[in-house]
Amino acid sequence: MRRIKVDDWKIYGKRTVGILGMIFVFWAIGELLNVMYVSEGVRNQYLWREFYEHEGEIDNLFLGSSHVFCGVNSVLLDDLNGQYNFDLSSAYQTLNASYYLLKEADRKNSLSHVYLEMYYPVSLYIETGAENWLNIDHMELSWNKCEYFASIASKDPRHLTEICFPYYRYRSFLGDWDYITQTIEGKRANTYYHAFEDGNGYEQSVEQGYIYSSRVLQEHEKLLNVYSSLDENPMGEVSEQYLRKIICYCKDREIPITLFVVPMYELTPVSAGHYDYYVDEIREIAAEYGVSYYDFNLVKEEYLPIQKNEFFMDTDHLNGTGADFFTSFLNQVMSGKESENQKYFHSSFAERLRAEEPRVYGVYVREYTAEEEPFEQMKTYWIASNREEGMEYSIALVSEAGEVNWIQDFSENKEFTLPADEHGVCTIRARMSGDAEEFCNLEISY
Repeated sequence: MRRIKVDDWKIYGKRTVGILGMIFVFWAIGELLNVMYVSEGVRNQYLWREFYEHEGEIDNLFLGSSHVFCGVNSVLLDDLNGQYNFDLSSAYQTLNASYYLLKEADRKNSLSHVYLEMYYPVSLYIETGAENWLNIDHMELSWNKCEYFASIASKDPRHLTEICFPYYRYRSFLGDWDYITQTIEGKRANTYYHAFEDGNGYEQSVEQGYIYSSRVLQEHEKLLNVYSSLDENPMGEVSEQYLRKIICYCKDREIPITLFVVPMYELTPVSAGHYDYYVDEIREIAAEYGVSYYDFNLVKEEYLPIQKNEFFMDTDHLNGTGADFFTSFLNQVMSGKESENQKYFHSSFAERLRAEEPRVYGVYVREYTAEEEPFEQMKTYWIASNREEGMEYSIALVSEAGEVNWIQDFSENKEFTLPADEHGVCTIRARMSGDAEEFCNLEISY
């Protein structure tokens, strides 16, 4: 066997130092590029910083999408239930993210209860992009983070580069010095703070994962883009697997878990089409494991009269006033017995719509390319109301140029199609069939 000489050790040593030096230079360049290009939201930075600062203190953990951090006032809940509540939620948080965030919270705290929000779009599929980057970029290095990382990479290896090198996601800004300057100055100014403006003049603040907003939904904003509708058994296969993993994880560790849905402005669940398909599927899974499930889109109006503009910032999210109003009722339900809580809810979303006075919520859009005009992008608009029949609608358009176009006089038809590049104001008047008195007059920007 050949003996290693002193000179050989020197050669190996130089090579090792060279390799380590190259790794360090590569890492340093990567960190510099992250500083220059990675533009992170204020809330996500503060969320994770506060989460780790309060290690060991969290009693009740709330997981889910932006509906949670806009709708559940964890600070108010502290006063109501005498425990420390935390919204470990993120924009469009899919169920795979909720699973790994649950594990991260469980390894850092002795959890008393887990509340998992089940906003239907995030249950339809698993994203590998920004929905997960919002969290994984800020998590401390741990075996849980490695598992989370591996699960994303294995789902779609094409995203591996973007996961490993955050700056690569912003490659479209390469050489954009205005963007680089704004990013660096934003990080120098103040990385973590409570209060800020949302860019449109509305006040916002962040604490315990909850984000307060002063914004109020306006009548002309009641238009929603819809890209899919709910069919039977709408939950995606992978999402269902993660939901079951979350429930089993909690049961194995004897952590109580409750499934719930934050109330949305009614235009959103109506536009989904067959919202009860989703309700039934979640209800069935919850019953299988013996866990509670509360969908506050099914709540009876006399108990939670929240369907008012003043409580929403847009057609999806509650504002600060709405969050306080809902959180108080949420605490009432969560502190009560399931058998007693059933009186607050309708048995289905369809039942709820029938039980309320006739209403028009707004308009939703379905985009498609007309077969007869294959090169012209069209938009199909649907009127959202709580009656499938027996209600008539008058539709008139005023374009940006001031041209008036009567789509229809009073008719039960709810659908109309327009070119995608046409904009203006849509006026919808509604009445019950055979009744001359109108109960609705909405003006919506399109």
